Amino acid sequence: MKNYFICQENVISRYKNYPNYDFFKEKIIKNMCSENESNEKLCNKSVCNKVRELNEIVERRSFTKFFEYEIPFPPKYPAFKINDSITKLNNLKCTVFKSGVLVEGDIQKEIIFFTPENKYMVRYKKKELDTCFCSIKSITTKIPFKCFGEFNKIDKEHIAEIENANVDREDVVSILSKPFTCSVCGEKLYRTLEEKIIIKISIMLLKKVSIYL
Repeated sequence: MKNYFICQENVISRYKNYPNYDFFKEKIIKNMCSENESNEKLCNKSVCNKVRELNEIVERRSFTKFFEYEIPFPPKYPAFKINDSITKLNNLKCTVFKSGVLVEGDIQKEIIFFTPENKYMVRYKKKELDTCFCSIKSITTKIPFKCFGEFNKIDKEHIAEIENANVDREDVVSILSKPFTCSVCGEKLYRTLEEKIIIKISIMLLKKVSIYL
């Protein structure tokens, strides 16, 4: 850049003895300034493009939490038997505190079950085997949950991100509860489902760093 200005000054000096020298000199100086500003902008732009922000992992923690809850069946459709049960974790979010990270979300349950249709009976040769005809119903419900994971040290600039959160089928224990006897067929039916589950969560503690490419 310095050599460029020296070159331009040499050009100006050649026309020093011309009648319109002052006009010519002013015009060249304006061109020099505008070109200099353009070069500075290009330089700044190239520097900005080479700076990138990335998340650096400060600490990673995994922990398990035990939960238990009760799910009622619709009054018109008591459960005779559970056919299937699906558990998911939704609406997960993290809140960072000085001593750890609070994880909040919903346990979403879909329960598929058999319920008797008292209008219809299934008859057997042995009367004691007679039972109500059953149909399949399903219910979906959400159970809010909170759990807290401790970390060694957390600074103000740290952020938390959930790396993994799930509930294994083997970690769910379902028990039909609040039984009563069907007045039509005498079968035992249930008003609620009690569940005990274990949630497994992995959390990453991150901080933003700037790197120059």
